[in-house]
Amino acid sequence: MPLHYHLDPRQHLVIGRACGTLTDADVAAYLGAITGDARFHPTMDQLLNCLELTRVRVSYEMLHRLAHHSPFGPGSRRAIVVASTTAVTYARFYRALVQDRSSEVEVFHDMPSALRFLGRDRLTTVETTHPQQKILPTSRAIFRLA
Repeated sequence: MPLHYHLDPRQHLVIGRACGTLTDADVAAYLGAITGDARFHPTMDQLLNCLELTRVRVSYEMLHRLAHHSPFGPGSRRAIVVASTTAVTYARFYRALVQDRSSEVEVFHDMPSALRFLGRDRLTTVETTHPQQKILPTSRAIFRLA
């Protein structure tokens, strides 16, 4: 699966990383994993790193479902970091769909700007082999706040 996450309850943050080709099934599995994690709370912020995303095969229906039935609730801030033109288009479309909601979603081209938006200032790499982490099995490393 090209969409992985790390939950950091101490920082009140969900950190996701998307790479390769992203599909509806990947998004559904990601949401199921996050909401099934006992540490998740709807007021958590989200940092979604899509810098390694090469293709987006997510339907309008999935974006609409995600926007209107997001596990993230009022007060949460979500930063989506993108590089490719396709990813930018999808991220901005998603942002437009959630604009009338109480959570904030912004799209960025670099990690420092996204971190400033979230009120955080630095990242470190975390290996997924750490036994305490709930990270999907195919990920090699993801980012977390220091």
